[in-house]
Amino acid sequence: MTPTTITNQVTATISVGKGPWDAASGDGAIWVANATADTVSRIDAATNEVTATIQVGDVPFAAADGAGALWVANLNAATVSRIDAATNEVTATIQVGGFPTGAAFGAGAVWVANQSNATVLRIDPATNEVTATIKVGAGPLGAAFGAGAVWVANQPDSTVSRIDSATNEVTATIPVGTDPGSVAVGGRAVWVPNLNDDTVSRIDTATNEVTATIPVGDSPTAAVFGHGAVWVVNNLEGTVSRIDPATNEVIATIPVGDSPRSAAFGGGAVWVANNGDDTVSRIQP
Repeated sequence: MTPTTITNQVTATISVGKGPWDAASGDGAIWVANATADTVSRIDAATNEVTATIQVGDVPFAAADGAGALWVANLNAATVSRIDAATNEVTATIQVGGFPTGAAFGAGAVWVANQSNATVLRIDPATNEVTATIKVGAGPLGAAFGAGAVWVANQPDSTVSRIDSATNEVTATIPVGTDPGSVAVGGRAVWVPNLNDDTVSRIDTATNEVTATIPVGDSPTAAVFGHGAVWVVNNLEGTVSRIDPATNEVIATIPVGDSPRSAAFGGGAVWVANNGDDTVSRIQP
């Protein structure tokens, strides 16, 4: 049910597997990659219940939903697990090498950031094969799709790479804050949490320029766009900052669980994976 008032409150706390690290939404579910348990928890957004626990590779670190599947980047296994959303079964394990640290879906493809060799791999979901390897900045950590492009946060470089999904080429390299760890796309902008300077950089998708730098909480590690707002996960503070994209200001700070690491938007809510207490917080916007 769509809320009629803005509450900015945690309305449910859901236990998942050990070490929840990344979250994604799609196919009527919220998916949580549990890095310590080597599993994925599937949450029903209507009931706030875990309906499946799926074994994947060693240290699932990032997840993305698309083409009727969840795609999970397994850091230590150097693989991507494909989970069929209809059956909750792993139907393919794709070798990608290195340390896959980010995942996104868009333009009919899966995009996987590989930290150890500074590349992004393009996977065709029709064949489960890597069809392109694209050089980006050093230490790519997070990826997102929007505005016809893949956006990748290069942590050691403090830059974001923009990849044209039609050509598989980097068309811009954009300086941001210190140690960007992830990216989110929405409202004609890319939002980049900068871990070590406690800010979010706003990039205009039309100009590839940073148009605002917004102070948030302590050690922001992830962001998601939904319900007309940007939601930023502040890891050390245990909060989520809500940013109004019309003013570039934080309009709410919401306490969540211990050491929140990532967030997803789905079912009309924000879902925050709390790495420190093995829970997911549901925020009703």
